Amino acid sequence: MMDKKYTGSVADVDRLLHELLIGTSVESFGVSLTTPFIDFRDTNADEIIHLHFDADIVFYPSSRCQLTKEELMLVGMNSIHLKRVVKVNCTDSYDLEIQLEGGTWFKICGDADGYEPWRISKGLGKVFIEPYLGGGGCAIWAEE
Repeated sequence: MMDKKYTGSVADVDRLLHELLIGTSVESFGVSLTTPFIDFRDTNADEIIHLHFDADIVFYPSSRCQLTKEELMLVGMNSIHLKRVVKVNCTDSYDLEIQLEGGTWFKICGDADGYEPWRISKGLGKVFIEPYLGGGGCAIWAEE
């Protein structure tokens, strides 16, 4: 159960993301109803870290083929599958940037048209991070 909710700064979010994601690997990906997701797992833990997003995502390296948005998402997701997270960054506008082994990375825009550009959670109620629309801060729920 989440005991504490507060509005976090970019530095707070960056620190939590670093603690949650560095050293984990992309375990799975897909679409839940209409929301894309990426799941990460730490080799020493049983809990999965869930990343759901409604905002645009950019993968690097990008495909040079002319593909639809959905096809680009699938190619990008396949390019990160099973790779280990080596760097995480949350920008001042709450863009989420995740770099993986081998130089592959992706970025989810934090200044999206939707209410929640991205959300990340660990376990059942242990940590939940959710930026507000337009880079106006970030809600953080965490166990005490």
